[in-house]
Amino acid sequence: MFTGFSVRLADGASVYEGRLEIYYNGEWGTVCDDRWDYEDAHVVCRELGYGNPVRTLISTGYQGSLQSILLDDVDCIGWESSLSSCSHSTIGVHDCTHSEDVALECSSDLSTELSIRLADGPSSSQGRLEVYYGGEWGTVCDDGWGDAEARVACHQLGYGYPVRTLISSIYQGAYDQSIFLDDVDCIGWESSLSSCSHSTIGVEDCSHTEDVAIECSSVRLVDGINENIGRLEILDGGVWVQACKGYWTNTNSDVACRELGYDGAETLIDGDNIPASSGSTSSWYTFECNGYESRLLDCTHYLYNYCYYEEVKLQCTDGYGAQGDVRFYGGYNGDKGTLEAYLYGTWGTVCSDNWNNDASDVVCRQLGYDRAEEGWDNSYSYDGAYKTIHTFTIECTGEESHLNDCYFNTDDTAIGCTNGVALTCVQAGLSGFVIAAIIVGIIVVGCVLVCVFYHCCKQKTPLPSNAVATSNPPVTNVSLQVQNNGYQPSPIYPSAPPSSWPSAPPPTYNSVVNNPNPSAYIAPYPVETPPPAFIPFQPPLNQGVDQTTYGGAEMHNNIPGVNVLYNPPPLTK
Repeated sequence: MFTGFSVRLADGASVYEGRLEIYYNGEWGTVCDDRWDYEDAHVVCRELGYGNPVRTLISTGYQGSLQSILLDDVDCIGWESSLSSCSHSTIGVHDCTHSEDVALECSSDLSTELSIRLADGPSSSQGRLEVYYGGEWGTVCDDGWGDAEARVACHQLGYGYPVRTLISSIYQGAYDQSIFLDDVDCIGWESSLSSCSHSTIGVEDCSHTEDVAIECSSVRLVDGINENIGRLEILDGGVWVQACKGYWTNTNSDVACRELGYDGAETLIDGDNIPASSGSTSSWYTFECNGYESRLLDCTHYLYNYCYYEEVKLQCTDGYGAQGDVRFYGGYNGDKGTLEAYLYGTWGTVCSDNWNNDASDVVCRQLGYDRAEEGWDNSYSYDGAYKTIHTFTIECTGEESHLNDCYFNTDDTAIGCTNGVALTCVQAGLSGFVIAAIIVGIIVVGCVLVCVFYHCCKQKTPLPSNAVATSNPPVTNVSLQVQNNGYQPSPIYPSAPPSSWPSAPPPTYNSVVNNPNPSAYIAPYPVETPPPAFIPFQPPLNQGVDQTTYGGAEMHNNIPGVNVLYNPPPLTK
């Protein structure tokens, strides 16, 4: 079982720089620079016992030639204690040449911390950022400067979040000072600016028109389980002062949270898991905000030496999630990656120290999968963005459908947690019985549809719109015939009398003269009755109309060769 490997820097001008090599299976081999960045170099320098990276990737001068390329696709979060703990390809599997060998330079001094200040501003929380080095104050170039770098600087100075990350013009005037720092690159969780990646002190390609200036928040939240939760404090003359809960409003909360970089306030907390200030508080602030202010101190405020209520404790929200929402970050597919959860108003990773498989199953079901693979790892990690770590215990039974249904034990936290949960979700395949049932169901539904379609097609065509509905006359003993002689209509006659009936010879002239009574010449067979006035309509299979007239009666020819009489006049002799 593979347990790790050693690292070294080879062929460098000092022990702090050179080609990165790892020792595995009895040989030293090189590392390919695919996906290599500051977080990876930071882990190597820390593992070697050196300071932070000075140069993350040296492009020429340290290529190997005779060695094997042992490592590729290294991807560290930055918290790992060794390079072998980071995500990487299988040892010896790569698609590189030695022109891609990693070389780097680490700092030689672990104890040196660069002091910083904000100069020439209207308050101590705003101004041009300056660094103290070699007995003088110098400026910082804005190449690569962003939110993460401003965040570290503000926290190092003891302020809250950045209000303005980079002020462009009003603080450019330090033309007699040196430019000390360039290409500063922070993750966001560093305790000081000197812990971030940066160029060698004094090495830069900038002018003073590129000097960094920032504004930090004069409020902060402290002693909460997350950065967006805590007791509210306001900076006053270099001293952090409490806010009194008396006369406090939701509008005040929104202004304070916006100044801290959030969308607004989620709730006002009544002391849950947030202790009171441990120091003696001799002054308190009260505020009256209208809601449009960008800073809490822009509101009407008063400073008192007493407060009959407790301190203000807030929970702010970024507005992009709901309590218990989950998502993956950093995975190659949507079913795996580092777990992020939106808890108590902020997205963050979940500490793996207190995690179990039941909680993993709940997360995967919430994301639409069946379950999680057994165990979890850190194979899918961040690309350097700063993230909060939820360090409290999340207790799930495994039956919950949503992470928010689990119990959050905020009294039980992992101190110094460095690893977030990363896991893979799986979708179970269908069983043979389920597949067979689906096939049978499809066949049955198909048959039903065919039968319904056939039945509908066989339905008789309704009467034409010009047909007149009448009642059928009484049935008589005279049969009628429908003549079929092509497209020409034929008259309809009663049937001939039976041949067994006696024939009546015509009367003679003398008999008529001697006996003129007409009743004496009635035929001996029954007198025929005329045909009925209505022939019941038998609709054809296919509708068609061919009208003609015979003897004043309207005839409809619905199919070739068949004439059907509709409401004809009575026949007369």
